[in-house]
Amino acid sequence: MFTLHEPPLFTRLRMAERILVAGAGGGFDVYAGLPLAFALTAMGKDVHLANFSFTDLRTCDTWLESTDTMTEVALTIEQHRYGVDRRLWRAFPH
Repeated sequence: MFTLHEPPLFTRLRMAERILVAGAGGGFDVYAGLPLAFALTAMGKDVHLANFSFTDLRTCDTWLESTDTMTEVALTIEQHRYGVDRRLWRAFPH
């Protein structure tokens, strides 16, 4: 049973060891998926992130590499996944 101190989702996931947080477009991945993944990781869960896109991302490579938003998302995921400090974009090879 959940309480006001523990949301129902976390109550249901209490016994889970590995959790897949997946998005399917519409902004869920960034605005809801990442904060959820961070909270679950803080609870000691082994969290995996997944994404499904309706866009052929191979046609967007040049466009994606040149956006600040893509850089911030990539750095946040890297920091979460590997526990490393965020690096400026210029630290990545071009």
